[in-house]
Amino acid sequence: MSVGKQIDAQVLNSWVSLVETPTEDSSYFHLKVPDYVTCVGISTRGQVPLVKQNRFPLGRESIELPGGLVDTEITPLECAKNELLEEVGISETVLLHAFPPFILDSGRIENQSWIFVFEISENDSLISEPGIEVIWVGIPELIEMALTAKIDHLGHIAAVMMCKQLKFFDKYLAESN
Repeated sequence: MSVGKQIDAQVLNSWVSLVETPTEDSSYFHLKVPDYVTCVGISTRGQVPLVKQNRFPLGRESIELPGGLVDTEITPLECAKNELLEEVGISETVLLHAFPPFILDSGRIENQSWIFVFEISENDSLISEPGIEVIWVGIPELIEMALTAKIDHLGHIAAVMMCKQLKFFDKYLAESN
């Protein structure tokens, strides 16, 4: 199947557009949405904040790493810092690592997903935004939650496993044994 040029997108609202790409046989549709950031914040005690919030597409609450859509006015890193402040109340961060952007769904969604790893302070945690419950977990519990789908956002599971693979968690895993 040969792919044609994208035609103008139908803007559904300020956050999402439906894009049509004609093919020889029909048309292919995908969503164009802003980039997304995921924040892995690690405290000096090896605690990581998670957020529990209602997710309308799922029809239930979800436990996730802090994150959100990138506003076009700021960089993904600035957005990640804002998400930690808004969702968890963390204002002081030290960037440990910025992964290159990843694609979450190359067949249906046109955006990139950014993962940032921060050193944070639990004592800095202020008040989170309404509708969000902050849950602090240790590194072993975080990994277990990712492996057992208690965290079921695939991009967030990938962030946890990539942090484990790159040894950001090793210090805290050694302490728990």
